[in-house]
Amino acid sequence: ERTASHLANLHDCEINVDFLDGSPPVLNNAGLMTLVEQTILDTLDEKAVKRFDLPSMGAEDFASYTQMTAGAFIRVGTCSSPETAHPVHDAEFDLDERFLAPTAKLMSEILIRRGQQG
Repeated sequence: ERTASHLANLHDCEINVDFLDGSPPVLNNAGLMTLVEQTILDTLDEKAVKRFDLPSMGAEDFASYTQMTAGAFIRVGTCSSPETAHPVHDAEFDLDERFLAPTAKLMSEILIRRGQQG
């Protein structure tokens, strides 16, 4: 704030400083999550659903969307074996492209069903 104040004085302008604590929490809409889970169960099977017992503490830009409208954030598994199970931002991450088509189909089905709800 002090640096901004000095710069503002130097350049005869006004500088407003606003500190943010990072991304807000992702707030999944319960109704949308029910729709997503049911679509996964109908489209794939029970083994395709993994529920997390504890909230994730990772920051996610998607959270900004859920402040404006109802949202449902899901994670899609993309590894083909435990040996390829690396976090998304890990240098060893390697997407198994065989999961792209089923994921696109799933997302399309979720959108269709959401549209049918009105």
